[in-house]
Amino acid sequence: DHDEDYVFSDTVLTNVAQMLEEEELVEVRAISKNNVKTVGSDAYLLAANLEGEMDRYVVVVRVKGFTASLYSPREEGAEDKGTAKHDKIKLRTNYKHKKFNVKPKAVRNEKGQIVMDDEGKVVRE
Repeated sequence: DHDEDYVFSDTVLTNVAQMLEEEELVEVRAISKNNVKTVGSDAYLLAANLEGEMDRYVVVVRVKGFTASLYSPREEGAEDKGTAKHDKIKLRTNYKHKKFNVKPKAVRNEKGQIVMDDEGKVVRE
């Protein structure tokens, strides 16, 4: 059974709060080692405890397995630890501009049907 009075240790709160001071988005693993069914509620409880500890919003973004992703936006004008990488969250993607060529559209007749050549291949613009 899940203990309703479950409280995270000061060490855990301090460590996660420090991570959120450095980065706005963090992943916390092993939230509830004994029961995967309580990970979600424990993640929200951790976020609530961190809000009290840090005096700013902490939101649960995702819960997957025994891991939760937490987001805590920095306040406008907050110290950025002296590096530009702390200015904004950057979306990481494998998209590369102009990597793919646009495929020419198939020619259509008056009825909207795709036109085929004598070999049965689609005629393209």
